[in-house]
Amino acid sequence: MKKASWAIVVLGLAWLIASPWFTVVRMQSAAAERDADALSTHIDFPAVREDLKGQVNAYVMQTVAAETDGNPFAALGGLLATVLIDKLVDAFVTPSGLIMLMEGEAPGLDFGRPRDRASSRRPLDGAQYRYLAWDRFAVIIPTENGAETRFVLGRQGVGWRLVAIRLPLEG
Repeated sequence: MKKASWAIVVLGLAWLIASPWFTVVRMQSAAAERDADALSTHIDFPAVREDLKGQVNAYVMQTVAAETDGNPFAALGGLLATVLIDKLVDAFVTPSGLIMLMEGEAPGLDFGRPRDRASSRRPLDGAQYRYLAWDRFAVIIPTENGAETRFVLGRQGVGWRLVAIRLPLEG
Protein backbone atom coordinates (compact mmCIF):
# COMPACT_ATOMS: atom_id res chain seq x y z
CA MET A 1 0.00 0.00 0.00
CA LYS A 2 2.86 2.39 0.78
CA LYS A 3 4.39 1.86 -2.66
CA ALA A 4 1.11 2.79 -4.34
CA SER A 5 0.84 6.00 -2.27
CA TRP A 6 4.41 6.97 -3.10
CA ALA A 7 3.81 6.26 -6.77
CA ILE A 8 0.77 8.54 -6.75
CA VAL A 9 2.74 11.30 -5.00
CA VAL A 10 5.64 10.97 -7.47
CA LEU A 11 3.30 11.00 -10.47
CA GLY A 12 1.49 14.04 -9.06
CA LEU A 13 4.75 15.91 -8.58
CA ALA A 14 5.92 14.95 -12.06
CA TRP A 15 2.68 16.32 -13.49
CA LEU A 16 3.00 19.57 -11.53
CA ILE A 17 6.56 20.06 -12.75
CA ALA A 18 6.00 19.07 -16.40
CA SER A 19 2.55 20.57 -16.96
CA PRO A 20 3.69 24.02 -18.19
CA TRP A 21 5.74 22.36 -20.93
CA PHE A 22 2.63 20.47 -22.08
CA THR A 23 0.78 23.79 -22.31
CA VAL A 24 3.64 25.40 -24.23
CA VAL A 25 3.71 22.53 -26.73
CA ARG A 26 -0.05 22.86 -27.29
CA MET A 27 0.29 26.64 -27.71
CA GLN A 28 3.17 26.19 -30.16
CA SER A 29 1.19 23.68 -32.20
CA ALA A 30 -1.91 25.89 -32.29
CA ALA A 31 0.17 28.93 -33.30
CA ALA A 32 2.00 27.01 -36.03
CA GLU A 33 -1.34 25.84 -37.45
CA ARG A 34 -2.81 29.36 -37.07
CA ASP A 35 -5.64 27.83 -35.01
CA ALA A 36 -6.93 30.89 -33.15
CA ASP A 37 -9.57 28.96 -31.19
CA ALA A 38 -7.10 26.38 -29.88
CA LEU A 39 -4.55 29.08 -29.01
CA SER A 40 -7.20 31.18 -27.25
CA THR A 41 -7.92 28.38 -24.76
CA HIS A 42 -4.41 28.86 -23.36
CA ILE A 43 -4.57 32.66 -22.97
CA ASP A 44 -6.10 34.80 -20.23
CA PHE A 45 -6.78 37.76 -22.55
CA PRO A 46 -7.93 40.25 -19.86
CA ALA A 47 -4.79 39.60 -17.77
CA VAL A 48 -2.47 39.89 -20.79
CA ARG A 49 -4.13 43.13 -21.92
CA GLU A 50 -3.88 44.73 -18.48
CA ASP A 51 -0.25 43.68 -18.16
CA LEU A 52 0.67 45.16 -21.54
CA LYS A 53 -1.27 48.38 -20.91
CA GLY A 54 0.66 48.90 -17.69
CA GLN A 55 4.01 48.27 -19.40
CA VAL A 56 3.34 50.51 -22.37
CA ASN A 57 1.88 53.30 -20.22
CA ALA A 58 4.93 53.22 -17.94
CA TYR A 59 7.24 53.32 -20.97
CA VAL A 60 5.35 56.26 -22.50
CA MET A 61 5.38 58.17 -19.20
CA GLN A 62 9.11 57.55 -18.82
CA THR A 63 9.72 58.78 -22.35
CA VAL A 64 7.48 61.82 -21.84
CA ALA A 65 9.26 62.67 -18.58
CA ALA A 66 12.57 62.71 -20.44
CA GLU A 67 11.10 64.90 -23.20
CA THR A 68 9.16 67.43 -21.08
CA ASP A 69 12.25 69.44 -20.26
CA GLY A 70 11.38 72.72 -21.94
CA ASN A 71 8.60 71.21 -24.08
CA PRO A 72 5.08 71.91 -22.76
CA PHE A 73 3.49 69.90 -25.58
CA ALA A 74 5.28 66.68 -24.59
CA ALA A 75 3.09 66.29 -21.50
CA LEU A 76 -0.04 66.81 -23.59
CA GLY A 77 1.24 64.26 -26.08
CA GLY A 78 1.81 61.80 -23.24
CA LEU A 79 -1.75 62.22 -22.00
CA LEU A 80 -3.12 61.65 -25.50
CA ALA A 81 -0.87 58.63 -25.93
CA THR A 82 -2.19 56.94 -22.79
CA VAL A 83 -5.73 57.29 -24.15
CA LEU A 84 -4.69 55.56 -27.37
CA ILE A 85 -2.68 52.83 -25.67
CA ASP A 86 -5.78 51.02 -24.42
CA LYS A 87 -7.21 50.80 -27.94
CA LEU A 88 -3.89 49.75 -29.47
CA VAL A 89 -3.26 47.03 -26.90
CA ASP A 90 -6.82 45.72 -27.30
CA ALA A 91 -6.29 45.56 -31.06
CA PHE A 92 -2.93 43.83 -30.69
CA VAL A 93 -3.79 41.19 -28.08
CA THR A 94 -5.41 38.77 -30.47
CA PRO A 95 -4.33 35.30 -31.49
CA SER A 96 -2.68 36.65 -34.68
CA GLY A 97 -0.85 39.39 -32.76
CA LEU A 98 0.41 36.90 -30.21
CA ILE A 99 1.51 34.49 -32.93
CA MET A 100 3.59 37.32 -34.38
CA LEU A 101 5.29 37.79 -30.99
CA MET A 102 5.78 34.03 -30.65
CA GLU A 103 7.65 34.08 -33.96
CA GLY A 104 10.02 36.68 -32.53
CA GLU A 105 8.68 39.62 -34.53
CA ALA A 106 8.44 43.04 -32.98
CA PRO A 107 5.03 44.72 -33.02
CA GLY A 108 4.62 47.29 -35.77
CA LEU A 109 1.94 49.64 -36.99
CA ASP A 110 0.21 46.82 -38.87
CA PHE A 111 -0.10 44.56 -35.81
CA GLY A 112 -3.89 44.45 -35.89
CA ARG A 113 -4.04 43.23 -39.46
CA PRO A 114 -3.74 39.62 -40.54
CA ARG A 115 -0.49 38.91 -42.33
CA ASP A 116 -0.34 37.53 -45.85
CA ARG A 117 3.11 36.08 -45.48
CA ALA A 118 4.11 33.29 -43.20
CA SER A 119 7.03 33.96 -40.92
CA SER A 120 10.28 32.20 -41.59
CA ARG A 121 10.35 31.18 -37.91
CA ARG A 122 8.23 28.61 -36.18
CA PRO A 123 6.36 30.00 -33.14
CA LEU A 124 8.46 29.79 -29.97
CA ASP A 125 11.48 28.73 -32.03
CA GLY A 126 14.71 29.07 -30.07
CA ALA A 127 12.85 29.70 -26.81
CA GLN A 128 14.26 29.16 -23.36
CA TYR A 129 12.06 27.93 -20.53
CA ARG A 130 12.23 28.46 -16.79
CA TYR A 131 10.15 28.52 -13.68
CA LEU A 132 9.90 31.98 -12.09
CA ALA A 133 7.98 30.67 -9.07
CA TRP A 134 5.92 27.60 -8.30
CA ASP A 135 2.95 29.21 -10.08
CA ARG A 136 4.79 31.20 -12.80
CA PHE A 137 6.63 29.85 -15.82
CA ALA A 138 8.45 31.89 -18.48
CA VAL A 139 9.01 31.22 -22.16
CA ILE A 140 11.77 33.55 -23.36
CA ILE A 141 11.95 34.22 -27.10
CA PRO A 142 14.71 36.15 -28.87
CA THR A 143 13.30 38.87 -31.14
CA GLU A 144 14.48 39.88 -34.60
CA ASN A 145 16.60 42.69 -33.15
CA GLY A 146 18.32 40.58 -30.48
CA ALA A 147 16.14 41.54 -27.50
CA GLU A 148 13.88 39.11 -25.64
CA THR A 149 10.13 38.79 -25.28
CA ARG A 150 8.94 36.86 -22.23
CA PHE A 151 5.68 34.98 -22.19
CA VAL A 152 4.63 34.34 -18.59
CA LEU A 153 2.29 31.47 -17.88
CA GLY A 154 0.41 31.30 -14.61
CA ARG A 155 -0.96 28.23 -12.90
CA GLN A 156 -4.75 28.23 -13.01
CA GLY A 157 -6.16 25.22 -11.23
CA VAL A 158 -4.32 22.18 -12.53
CA GLY A 159 -3.48 23.86 -15.85
CA TRP A 160 -1.53 26.83 -17.13
CA ARG A 161 -2.51 29.90 -19.16
CA LEU A 162 -0.63 32.84 -20.61
CA VAL A 163 -1.16 35.71 -18.15
CA ALA A 164 1.54 38.26 -19.07
CA ILE A 165 3.94 39.27 -21.80
CA ARG A 166 7.11 41.22 -21.03
CA LEU A 167 8.05 43.24 -24.07
CA PRO A 168 11.61 44.49 -24.56
CA LEU A 169 10.69 48.15 -24.06
CA GLU A 170 13.89 50.03 -23.50
CA GLY A 171 14.56 53.71 -23.76
